[in-house]
Amino acid sequence: MPSPLSELETRLGFTIKDRTILDAALTRQAYINENPTAGNDCMDPLATVGDAVLGAVVATRLYESGIRDKGTLTSEKIRGVNRDKTRAFAEKFQLHKFIRWGKGEEKNKVWEQGSQAFDAAFEALIGAVFLDTRRQGKDGLAAVQVLLEGLKFF
Repeated sequence: MPSPLSELETRLGFTIKDRTILDAALTRQAYINENPTAGNDCMDPLATVGDAVLGAVVATRLYESGIRDKGTLTSEKIRGVNRDKTRAFAEKFQLHKFIRWGKGEEKNKVWEQGSQAFDAAFEALIGAVFLDTRRQGKDGLAAVQVLLEGLKFF
C-alpha cells in the first residue's frame, strides 16, 4: 500500500527526494504548536519561497510569450498566481487530506473557509519542489515550470 505522501507525489507527477522538506511543506504552524515533538518546520517559510518562485515562473513565461509592457506583464502575472487559482489546484489534488492541521483547524475545516490555507499549502509545495531540486544541483525554476506545465496550471 503506497504511503499518503507517495500518493500525493503520484498525483503531482513529482517525487521530492528530501522527505523532511515535504513533511514541512504539509505541516501547519498550528499543528506544531499543539505537537511540540513534531519539530519546528512548517509550511509558512516554504510558502514564501513558493510564492516568489511561482511569480518568477509565471512572469518569465509571460515575458517569453512576447509581453513586454510592464503594466500588462504585472497585471497578467497577478492574475496568473491569484489565490483562487492556487486554491483550485489545492482542491483538485485534495491537499487537505495530506496536511497536518491543528486540531481547531481540522475541526473547523479551515480549508473550506477561504483561499488562504490552500494557497499557502500549494505555494509550500512549490517551494519544496524548488528547494529539493536545487539541493540536487539542478535548476529549481525549471523543475517548477515542468511541474506546473504537467499540472496544466498555465
